[in-house]
Amino acid sequence: MKPQTVQNLRNIIFKSLKNNVNTQCAIFDLPYYKNIGDVLIWEGELTFLNETGKKIVYACSSKTCLFPELDKNVTVLFQGGGNIGDLYIGHTDFLRQIAAKYSTNQIVVFPQTVYFKDSSIEQAFFKDIERHPNLTFCCRDWKSHQIAEKYLKDKALLLPDMAFCINSEFLKVYEQAESSQSLYIKRNDVEKVQLSPHTNFEKVSDWPPFERTITSPILVNTLLDRIVPVFKSDSLKRYWDRYALSNFKTDMIRTGVRFISPFKTVYSERLHGAILSILLGKNVVVMDNSYGKNSTFYDSWLASFSNVKLFNGI
Repeated sequence: MKPQTVQNLRNIIFKSLKNNVNTQCAIFDLPYYKNIGDVLIWEGELTFLNETGKKIVYACSSKTCLFPELDKNVTVLFQGGGNIGDLYIGHTDFLRQIAAKYSTNQIVVFPQTVYFKDSSIEQAFFKDIERHPNLTFCCRDWKSHQIAEKYLKDKALLLPDMAFCINSEFLKVYEQAESSQSLYIKRNDVEKVQLSPHTNFEKVSDWPPFERTITSPILVNTLLDRIVPVFKSDSLKRYWDRYALSNFKTDMIRTGVRFISPFKTVYSERLHGAILSILLGKNVVVMDNSYGKNSTFYDSWLASFSNVKLFNGI
């Protein structure tokens, strides 16, 4: 089998989506929170839209959304990630709201992992979504695609994660000198697992923002996260949208690259710890999360990468 490359995955995304998004678009559910992985997806989406000549007329998170009236020719985009299911039900419910509000617009859901513990919630969600006359639901692994395809038929697409669209030159600006050391990115949240690879690591850590690494953009974003729901101010929401794009996003990506770039080998329980490591040219060992998201993504797209392996438990 010929080794897979980042460019190959990028090409799959561009070929499949460039003609599925109108010139004007609006993007919803942006990640104004401390998960560097979701911010990397956002950056990849922006790169894709910029390189295909799309114009973003509105952008927001679930907390800043003003549900503006949009021209019928505007494509509604929904942030990709691992958010569709009953583990993070807020994102799932927000997509329901968007589909109901923009029933006459084309909607494209960027590549998602789908995971429902409760089949009745799964069925109810897809029943709502399939009512939309012009919705494309992109899945980023074969298992998610099987689930979505049951309900949406040919409206379900299988595509790589949008973070693969990030321009490598953009990341190089923040890179630090590489050593021969190894890093273990270990989750400490609802998706954590108890794995013990028999390797000595120079560093074991979750994403730095989850380890109480504080920067000014994170502090401002945290403040906005607390005061916007209290004051319910449209002007504050608009300010948050601008701040997240101009300050918070850049800070999170810079933090992620500086966290990973000094290491030659990276073991990662976080999918985007692995993806960012691939983009930075590291030796990567993918370790699973609590419900098989990472191993399924590996099987879908990473198995033939020459520098990427799946942790086998030994």
